[in-house]
Amino acid sequence: MPDKTKNGNGHLVKDGGWGWIIVGSSFIIQALTVGITYTFGVLYVDLLDYFKEPRSVTSWIGSIQPFLMYFTGIVVGPLMKRFGCRAVTFAGSVLSTIGFLTSALVNNIYILYFTYGVLSGIGNGMMYVSSMLVVQYYFEEKRALATGIAVAGSGLGTLVFGLLTRYLLDMVKWRWTLVIEAGFLLLGTLCSLVMLPVPSNEEADDTAYTAISDDHETVALTASQKETKGENGDIKTKYYDPDLERQSSQSNGVNVVVMDKQGCCSGWCESTKSMLKDIFDFSMFKNPILLIFSIAMMLISLGYHAPFTYTPDRAISLGIDPERASFLVSIIGIANVSGRIIFGWIGNASEKSRHILAGVSILICGASTICSPIFTTYPLMAVYAAIFGATTGCYFSLFVVILVDLLGVDVVDKSLGLVMGVSSIAFLIASPFSGWLIDLTGTFDTPFYVVGGVMVLGGLMFLSTMCIKKAMMKRQLEEQRSLLRAKRRLRKRTASWSM
Repeated sequence: MPDKTKNGNGHLVKDGGWGWIIVGSSFIIQALTVGITYTFGVLYVDLLDYFKEPRSVTSWIGSIQPFLMYFTGIVVGPLMKRFGCRAVTFAGSVLSTIGFLTSALVNNIYILYFTYGVLSGIGNGMMYVSSMLVVQYYFEEKRALATGIAVAGSGLGTLVFGLLTRYLLDMVKWRWTLVIEAGFLLLGTLCSLVMLPVPSNEEADDTAYTAISDDHETVALTASQKETKGENGDIKTKYYDPDLERQSSQSNGVNVVVMDKQGCCSGWCESTKSMLKDIFDFSMFKNPILLIFSIAMMLISLGYHAPFTYTPDRAISLGIDPERASFLVSIIGIANVSGRIIFGWIGNASEKSRHILAGVSILICGASTICSPIFTTYPLMAVYAAIFGATTGCYFSLFVVILVDLLGVDVVDKSLGLVMGVSSIAFLIASPFSGWLIDLTGTFDTPFYVVGGVMVLGGLMFLSTMCIKKAMMKRQLEEQRSLLRAKRRLRKRTASWSM
């Protein structure tokens, strides 16, 4: 009896085998990117003290980074198709490392906007998005569980880096803290090496590949190179380039680079043009499900970022020791890890159950954030941190899988990129807006009221996408039935005329 994780020719199949190695790699990348990004609130306190700038100015550093981490999602999908997941993740790790190393050298807060915010934000985005996308292609039946485990890394990262960042700041100050964190981000290069393209499940020889020539003629290749004739009689050579293997959302196979013997420039130009066209294609927003899902995600993200940044600062303002205040972020991380794994497993039950579970968790999160200003003692603030971590962990472990449920895995690279691109607006304005509210009102309570209400609205919109999909499917079914009835009437008329 053949191995359940392989077909007859030894090719990997979904829901097993190398897919779990991919999950482990994605787990580490999520821990690095999200963990370091969302512990900026710990670093933020030291930067305020060092640069002596207003909160609204300093908070831009921590807003640009998550903004670009999400906004980069628009281009990561096309880049993965063009260069492959491994190359994109590797490049992102190097870019993030450079961003953190250069940040440790600057003396101007506005330069930190570029080094810490732009460079590391784009690099983290390349790692973060590709690590989520690759898991979707390796799993079908266990997709929710696998995704939940992978994204649980972000919760663990928040826990670990919440404690580690505070310890490093106390021991070596903020500059060397950034240098050490740059070393952690460089681990992304090692994680990228295991991100192999998903092999085809078709019963074919191990060396067989499919190529599409410029004239759209499909040719089976049994070697790394083969010559065929085009419609005009020109000899064309198909090259299988293992460095440019990339995910095909429809066939889960590998693609082949097509080069004309006259030169390769035209092929590369066409490929680049296709990639750019894909990046700037926003036609999917014509689908109301994607549009509302994206707006809901933006509202939820607006409420997600501010508590991470301002919870430690708020605790310190209430007289709590900075070390204990920083541990609140770690509590969020502990609850986040638990929520992602537990709710990822529960969400594996059915499409409807995970949609409702994620929506209700956001409503609870928003309501608790609105009520959080009344939590003025450390135990109560710890309870809020646990609720916030568990409920957001539930949502963020399931939202990619739910997006696949709503729109299909064939377009997940494009749809996820668009959703994250819209959401990035929230990450850009969340901290500065909250900082502005704090400076304006002189209290930390105001932003928690505002972002909590916004999260509740986002949760309601998110739940509505399930109803919209049901209505659209019902309408499509009615249209199909009407078309079928029309065809039957036409056949009857044709039959009566022939008589």
